[in-house]
Amino acid sequence: MERHIIFLRRLALPFVVTTCAIVALTCSEKTSPTEPPSGTPATAVETAAMEQLVDSLVIAFKSENKTMVLRLVNPEFASVFAGELNTTTASLSSFGTALEQRQLVAASLLYAEYEIVVQGQAYHLAIANCGDGKWQMVR
Repeated sequence: MERHIIFLRRLALPFVVTTCAIVALTCSEKTSPTEPPSGTPATAVETAAMEQLVDSLVIAFKSENKTMVLRLVNPEFASVFAGELNTTTASLSSFGTALEQRQLVAASLLYAEYEIVVQGQAYHLAIANCGDGKWQMVR
């Protein structure tokens, strides 16, 4: 039994030292894998297809036509969104006006998120590429 303990001590010390050295050398603040490189801020770019959908949403909201708005929503989320349209305290046209002043927060090939401000309250609107380049509102 004593031979096993000596063997484990001889094995454990180099293992611990090697592990500490690897962590110290690879996990420095200079190369953090969780943050974008400094000096190159990520910029979101609105594509023509995204802009076309949001412009259609502006028209739909400003017309206060709930059916028109729901046609631009992904079918998976339409029932939930229909309930939200019926319980909102702000007028739909105010959302349309706010969408004209939208700020693109994030965008990729499949998803984009905008921030709009309606009556002093910030909201996030998300659209997604639902296949074949067809963009629809998802949130």
